[in-house]
Amino acid sequence: MHKIPRILYLISSYAASYSVITATPNSQLDCANSLFHTLLTHYFPRDQGFQVQKWEPCKYDWSIELKSRTKDPKARAKEQPIFHRVPRENIGGFVVEKMHFVPRDNSHKDEEWIPHTFLAIMIDNLSTKPTWSTTALVQPRDILVPAFSLPPSIYNSNSPTQTSLSTPAPHTPILSAPAFLVLGPQIEFYTFDLHAERESDMCASVKPHRGHVIRICAENKIALGQMFEWVAGWEVRYEDGRVGEGARKWV
Repeated sequence: MHKIPRILYLISSYAASYSVITATPNSQLDCANSLFHTLLTHYFPRDQGFQVQKWEPCKYDWSIELKSRTKDPKARAKEQPIFHRVPRENIGGFVVEKMHFVPRDNSHKDEEWIPHTFLAIMIDNLSTKPTWSTTALVQPRDILVPAFSLPPSIYNSNSPTQTSLSTPAPHTPILSAPAFLVLGPQIEFYTFDLHAERESDMCASVKPHRGHVIRICAENKIALGQMFEWVAGWEVRYEDGRVGEGARKWV
């Protein structure tokens, strides 16, 4: 990957969009769409039974709870939470689908494209990130969870982002899979686990990989390539027992 001129150009363009004063969230999202569509189609190639489609992660703005401004537990209990919001128009994403052959009768199988993994994009300059709560019920990575076909009812009814969740796709629930979140100028890599234990009403979670955050820039092109190659090779397991093999080899 790090030797392909177009990919290197797109990485540099996206990184530069966070340092150019005239850049807008729309132009940054355009850069992100170009870069990550190219990366996903490279690491999940069509000739291995994959296709990459646009995906809408959520319907409304995404809320990120900020840290409490007081250390007094009693005062904190009465404090109204404050949120940083990522506007809906600054959010995008892609779904990687894999071709499966589904038996219809004893002599016939139909081809069916089934979601394999998801990549969500949140355009944000991260200027307020030091104030984001790391203990809040809902984290930025949770934007990925509903895509794996979980019913919205599993979310805490008091969650400020409940109405932001996208409608689950009508497909077989995924038990485990890799997942990607582009958060401003960095990308985060996660593992989705349908039955993970979690201190909330959710029965699924996305867990970070060790060293899972990589800043998107030309200097990190090798690290980006290595992480994508490693993650793309993972198997995806479905609740009905099917297994989606990962991609095999790249140049």
